[in-house]
Amino acid sequence: MAPRRLLVLRLRAVLTAAVVVALATAGCGGPTAPSPRQSGPLAATCLPSLTVPATSAQGALVNYPLAAATGGQPPVTVACTPASGQVFPIGTTPVTCTATDAAAASASCAFPLVVAAPPELTRTNFMAFGDSITAGEVTVPVAARGSDHGLPVFRQVVVPTAAYPTALERMLTSRYVAQQPQVVNEGRPGESAGDAEPRLLRALEVDRPDAVLLLMGYNDLSSSARRIRAVATMERMAKDVRGYGARLFLATLTPPVPGRQRAIESSAIVAYNDDIRILAAGEGAVLVDLYEAMLPNAAAWIGVDGLHPTEAGYAFIAERFYAAVRADLERR
Repeated sequence: MAPRRLLVLRLRAVLTAAVVVALATAGCGGPTAPSPRQSGPLAATCLPSLTVPATSAQGALVNYPLAAATGGQPPVTVACTPASGQVFPIGTTPVTCTATDAAAASASCAFPLVVAAPPELTRTNFMAFGDSITAGEVTVPVAARGSDHGLPVFRQVVVPTAAYPTALERMLTSRYVAQQPQVVNEGRPGESAGDAEPRLLRALEVDRPDAVLLLMGYNDLSSSARRIRAVATMERMAKDVRGYGARLFLATLTPPVPGRQRAIESSAIVAYNDDIRILAAGEGAVLVDLYEAMLPNAAAWIGVDGLHPTEAGYAFIAERFYAAVRADLERR
């Protein structure tokens, strides 16, 4: 057979085979394109559980992650009930998540969403009683004209927003969201502890506190006799508070910064604070030892006069009272 004729016959055979294969594939209804690959049965996996703290008496706004979906025919969608991004009440809420794929197959899982009840105090009405350091005085230097011996002149300015009772109230309301703690500021600049009992008795009747924060004595340390009188009055005031039925938090005086213009003699403050510690133990009061806590950083926390705290110092005093309140009054 001629070579040319042999080549033509071979080409016809190849074309005929291709047509047969194409017809056979079409006639059997086979796919013309590959199907999306499946990696296994559809499954949904939820968190084991989720616990969040309440941020108000109503509960907490919670955004939680959706269930993870595996397998199935894509695309796969996931929906959860109750939906993420809403306020959940205090307590346990069951959450169910369902994954659905393109073939309408579904798989579900569930987890408990717990909104923990906020902490609570056994007492919420506080009264801070004292002198200028309770009132929130800060020391502001002014021009040196008219000062004796060229020493700088200071003036005291009450800054209510910086006062430790104000800072303490912010801390308490932030933590005890289901309650309404309040801290009344009964600070009076210049008052001595030895003369303060009548005002304390009036304040107890007016403010009706169930807890009293007592910090004073700075104006009583010019002599040993005045200090002894102040301690005796502080003891009577502690008994007044206890007799009224209020919880007493009794604080030591903050440390001075020696060498600054209005700094009280360190030995006088140490002696007075020793008496306050003994008094707190004897009267069953909560001792808030500001002296020991502030001493390492007194140069930064006490102002330029060596006596009154800076705004940072007042914030630290508030933190110490806050820690004492939590330890003593937070419901267990």
